[in-house]
Amino acid sequence: MPSDIQAGNLFSDKIDAEGAIKKLIELEKSKADKWENEKFILEMKKKAWEGLQKKLKEVDVALKNLYNPVHSPFRKMKTKSENEDVITATAENKAMPGDYKVKVKKMASGDIFRTDVIERNRKMSEMKFEILYNGKNYKGNFRGGSLDAFSAFLNQNFSKILTSSIIKVDSSNVILHIEGKETGSEKNMSFKGELKELEKIGLLSEYTYADFNLEITKPLGLGANRPFSEIIKDDALYLSPGDRVDKLLASPTKGGEKIFLSFQMKIKAYEPPETIYNKMQNIPIGTMDKIWVGNIDIEGEPLLVDPDFGFQKKLENINNKYILTLNYKQQEETLEFPFNIADQEWQEIKIELKPDELNRVTLENPFKEKEIYIKDMKIADEAKKGFLAKNYLMKASDAILEYKGVEITRSENKISDVIPGVSLYLKGLSDKDVNLNLDWNYDEIKKQIFEFIVLYNNAMDFIKNITKTVAPKNQKQTKEWRESFKDITGKEAEEKAQDGTLFTGILNGDNTITILQTKIRGVIMQPFETSAGSLIRFITQLGITNAKYESGGSTQEDRENLSAGYLEFSEERFEKVLKDNYIAVQEYFFRDRNGDVIYDEGLAVKMSDVLKMVASDSFRGDDARAYPGLIKSRITMLTDAIKMKTQEIQKWAKHVEEYEQQLKSQFAQMYKAMEKSKSDQNRFKNFGNQGN
Repeated sequence: MPSDIQAGNLFSDKIDAEGAIKKLIELEKSKADKWENEKFILEMKKKAWEGLQKKLKEVDVALKNLYNPVHSPFRKMKTKSENEDVITATAENKAMPGDYKVKVKKMASGDIFRTDVIERNRKMSEMKFEILYNGKNYKGNFRGGSLDAFSAFLNQNFSKILTSSIIKVDSSNVILHIEGKETGSEKNMSFKGELKELEKIGLLSEYTYADFNLEITKPLGLGANRPFSEIIKDDALYLSPGDRVDKLLASPTKGGEKIFLSFQMKIKAYEPPETIYNKMQNIPIGTMDKIWVGNIDIEGEPLLVDPDFGFQKKLENINNKYILTLNYKQQEETLEFPFNIADQEWQEIKIELKPDELNRVTLENPFKEKEIYIKDMKIADEAKKGFLAKNYLMKASDAILEYKGVEITRSENKISDVIPGVSLYLKGLSDKDVNLNLDWNYDEIKKQIFEFIVLYNNAMDFIKNITKTVAPKNQKQTKEWRESFKDITGKEAEEKAQDGTLFTGILNGDNTITILQTKIRGVIMQPFETSAGSLIRFITQLGITNAKYESGGSTQEDRENLSAGYLEFSEERFEKVLKDNYIAVQEYFFRDRNGDVIYDEGLAVKMSDVLKMVASDSFRGDDARAYPGLIKSRITMLTDAIKMKTQEIQKWAKHVEEYEQQLKSQFAQMYKAMEKSKSDQNRFKNFGNQGN
């Protein structure tokens, strides 16, 4: 007969086989309740340890944030700008509190340029070209296509140096707009290659190699030994014998290979201007016979024939024929260059500059009978000869600011090397000084200290709940407790798990918890040396104290809170101590004892050391070996125990299944035997009836 027969239908109403089997199975299953209870307790302990580990890790993060170089409020100062549209700042703790005045004269920018207005449906032809940018060549090969395709090509092939976009002017016209990604005078873009197509749409224009015109015929930056009006002639700089002119560059210009100073020069015979002396040379000279002064007669001699009226320029003999002197940052170079002194037409002079910053150009006429004309003086980088943007909105340039009367040039609008510990962010221009105030960030420090105390108290509250004394439970009570969790919603369970009330008393009497509490509280009560000496050594001196209660009127909750080790924070007291002894307060939480740039002392550091051994999954010991954290070890042990208990329960569940099949089989056999007995009985009965 099949083993899965419905046993309840086998017998008469006097025997309930199905009910009998069910009761026997339930009795057999109940033998595993003890294991289920034990597994449940193990799981609750594991979850309690996991919850505590999470709480302590949160405390550790809050402590590390106090001395982390990125997040520490002690390392970042509070800054306030008088005009945030001009300049803002961030500051670290190595900056000195106080007021700093800065004037922004120029913002750093990158190249920003665009095309002329062009038709939206214009097709671009194929082209190969290079962009010279910051000393590097970036190559591109456009296969031809629409403006959109060309803009996308620029963004893809030159993504490191520029961004390209198309601006709609109207329904049929657009502008191609290009912006350099970096700022600074060295971040300008020049183009080489097949660029006539870009010239046609007004993006580029071909240029000679002059990068910088010195404008020697304008008075700005020009110094001479004669009035400006006398050294400019026929739109050129004019040097008569003995004249000297200095041209100061508006900003130093870097020389180097293929960077040239060029100019046009012409030399002519010098014709001295007409003077009073020259005029008197043509006046007949007579004699003075006699002059009467009072009663005295003075007999004369012929007049002086060569008087010096002071109008004629005295010319000194100049031994060298050097006309040009270049004044670099590191040196001065007086140059001799080839020129035809007999040729009175314009001659082009070109001189390669040294790899140094050129500050000033000096020009001098060493000849007594020659005059010199100079024009079109330029500094050129021949390596950049090619195409430049036609329609500049902004040219790549450096930022210029003034601090303490010193003009400072930088390539970016973020400047971190002017004021120690301060990063300046330039936002706009100013015609006067803008005040920046730097002070310690008291509010942020208080906020993070308070956050640490809240998280610390949360951890202590969690420990209080999971170690709370509760009445012991027998197997029946434990089963009822286990099954009561079926009625708790997920949200309620999550909320109770947060503070540990879901696991109330589950770790009561656990020695590991006691060790853990002792280590943590030991750090809280430990004194730490600071520069303030005895004024700041203990946490209570900062306005952070243990919870207190009056012994006469205390409640059970008061006593539990005291036992839990909660901390109370007096914000007012802490702020006063912080402002009076800022450095000492920082040292209380973290400091470097031996100058090795590693924080090794202070409450935050020492507490993190303890939590590293307690709450981390693993840590490296003094012997450089890796060890599991204390809580992680307990969790691992519980995980293994749960696994073993689960195997026992599964093994018993399999036994119960087999037992059920065995019962069904036994009842089926009983059914067969009773059916056979009943059949035999009926047969004997019928046999007897036949005999009668």
